[in-house]
Amino acid sequence: MNKFKETFSYLMQEDKDLNVSRISQTHFYASLVMAVTALIMTIQNVRNESWVMAVATTVLVVGMVINLYITGVLRNYKVSSVLITILAGILLSAFVIIGGNEGFACLWILLVPMLAVTLLGIVPGVALSLYFMVFILILFYTPLREIIVQKYTVAHMQRFPVLYACDMFLSLYISLQKEYFYRKMKEKSFLDELTGAYNRNSFQDQMTKTEILNSEHLSVLMIDLNGLKKANDTLGHAAGDELLIGLVKIIKDVFGSIVNLFRVGGDEFVIILNQPKENVEQYISDLEVARANWKGRLNSELKFALGCASKEEFPDKTPDEIIRIADERMYADKAEFYKKNDRRR
Repeated sequence: MNKFKETFSYLMQEDKDLNVSRISQTHFYASLVMAVTALIMTIQNVRNESWVMAVATTVLVVGMVINLYITGVLRNYKVSSVLITILAGILLSAFVIIGGNEGFACLWILLVPMLAVTLLGIVPGVALSLYFMVFILILFYTPLREIIVQKYTVAHMQRFPVLYACDMFLSLYISLQKEYFYRKMKEKSFLDELTGAYNRNSFQDQMTKTEILNSEHLSVLMIDLNGLKKANDTLGHAAGDELLIGLVKIIKDVFGSIVNLFRVGGDEFVIILNQPKENVEQYISDLEVARANWKGRLNSELKFALGCASKEEFPDKTPDEIIRIADERMYADKAEFYKKNDRRR
């Protein structure tokens, strides 16, 4: 039970590195399959002169076509999720009440637990699945069954809620397990195990995205620890690890949730921000204060070289060029540090 609570609590945490491309593609192909399936059902309903079901499936076709545009062109998975949730809630509830196609339409809701978590996310997926569980229990097992008593056989009305419950619990278990292991694998792939910062793989992935990089307030900070080699050589690698962990901690403390922090080398870090230049300057000042106040168990001080460049400063430069300028400034700051010290520390 504790393991289940731990897993579910982990899944409820916001996925800050949500792979929008993956979700949009899933929505697109699922919408395509649903659109084609609903179109086939519409044609069959028209041939059978089942006009109410024909209207319902036509609405589903139109909704899925609209969703294809939202996911394929606009790539807005949030709007897509809302649209799918509304369509599923209204139309599939209507399918059960109508009992069209000799009761076959009712079976559509068996797809909800199988697909909802993957398409909509954890909270809306589980909520929609539970909604249909409550809906069919009330409709099939209470006096409200009089609404549909002519639509289904007695055996169907007795057994279908049990079938849906089994489908829901099994499908949700599989979906949640799949999401759990996907996130764990992504963490291993995109996170630096020692410091908790994003790693070089994540940085390269971020460089393919346009939201922050194309912002007029793009700022890049390059940070490199000073004295890591000396700490490793004289105090041991535990001391070097302490410096790396300490640097990441003060960066996260200062920048908070806005930080996109990447460890791209042994002691080299990149921060990508979407903040006005004056805000970034204040953050750098606060970072220096935090650095000066830092004390470790094995190290008495923490020092680093820092270089910063922004889009406001270089409006005609590309993101790659801004990163290169920040990197050059960091190395200049590092050279100045070692110039003032007799030897590399």
